[in-house]
Amino acid sequence: MRPLPVPVRRAGEIHGDFLCLECRRREFDTHKEPYHPEVEAYAYPGFETEIVPRITEHESISQYCLKGYSLDDIPCITVNSVRAVSKVYGIKLYEEKHIVDLSRWVYGGEIGIENARTFQSMISGRAILPPVHGVRERRNLIRQVFVDRGLFTDTDLVFVKKFVESNQGDLEKIVHLYAD
Repeated sequence: MRPLPVPVRRAGEIHGDFLCLECRRREFDTHKEPYHPEVEAYAYPGFETEIVPRITEHESISQYCLKGYSLDDIPCITVNSVRAVSKVYGIKLYEEKHIVDLSRWVYGGEIGIENARTFQSMISGRAILPPVHGVRERRNLIRQVFVDRGLFTDTDLVFVKKFVESNQGDLEKIVHLYAD
């Protein structure tokens, strides 16, 4: 709720003003912040369908500082989870772009999200940031492959984790191992 520094456009010039949450919301309704390329859908070489970055409810809460109940009105898909144990359960996946939109509204733009992460870090001792670059791209790719089959795979599974974090392993073999 506290005022935060925001670059405000006035008469073609940009000024740094401290704006409260409501003022930040109005400013960013008028002048939308661009999306990071990592949250937009994209084509991947050699892959037939478009990659849509999706995140779980837990990731939405931890990475974007949202409350679980705030996700109730966000569209999602539910797919079966593939785990190392034989228990299968449904898991909700949200388009990351929708989560970014909600978080920007809740906190008043990217500056508000960063402030919320800083506050969360002070309380819990650490802030959980979304993955970046190759890790994020591989996470999105493997999730899309599984989602196309109506499944979700946790990045804690050994071969999935190696693929996402270190680019080790063959994607088709990993999918075959967990999806069949």
